[in-house]
Amino acid sequence: MKNANYEYETTENGITLTKYLGEEKIHIDIPEEIDGKKVVSLGRSLFSPIGYGYKGRGYQYGEEIKTVIIPDTVTSIGDRAFHGCESLTEITIPEGVKEIEDSTFEDCASLTEITIPEGVKEIGAFAFANCESLTEITIPEGVKEIKCGTFSCCYELVHATIPNSVTKIGDSAFALCGLQEIIIPKDAQIAETAFTDTPYAMQLSDDDVADSEKDILK
Repeated sequence: MKNANYEYETTENGITLTKYLGEEKIHIDIPEEIDGKKVVSLGRSLFSPIGYGYKGRGYQYGEEIKTVIIPDTVTSIGDRAFHGCESLTEITIPEGVKEIEDSTFEDCASLTEITIPEGVKEIGAFAFANCESLTEITIPEGVKEIKCGTFSCCYELVHATIPNSVTKIGDSAFALCGLQEIIIPKDAQIAETAFTDTPYAMQLSDDDVADSEKDILK
């Protein structure tokens, strides 16, 4: 199905947007409803210029998008939804979203800040990779794993806070970042390449740990 701005699918839970057809290229305001049904999901590669046209996916002018307003009705954002939106500077993830899928914001090079809602429990591989302007990130409590390459090549990322719920930090999770400080759980498993080429000061998130037991890794 489609209207003037979107192709979409209807499910029992609501509307999933599958392709953007609108004329507005810079500031995208996603509707709360279509045909009286709530928009609940942004489909795979919805605004991504990467691989535009492959299996009908993607958006040709995705590189020009600067801001996106996502309504609170949305609870799911598909993988690569904003992959390669290199001009994107402002976007808010709704509180109802539980998962940020693989490569959702990969190559969003102009994105300087983003708030991950407290309800998010899973962050996919390469979800924020190559967000070159991102300076700070806080992972919400409940996330258990920082996966492969999640924040890799975020060159300006200087501070990251990881909650005690995280038990594993995967390969290249923060590789090639500009980290100066990162707060991580004391007992988290850290892959050997998790912080490759990243200078940082590690501060364990246990107030009882003596300063002499904190490692500064380079």
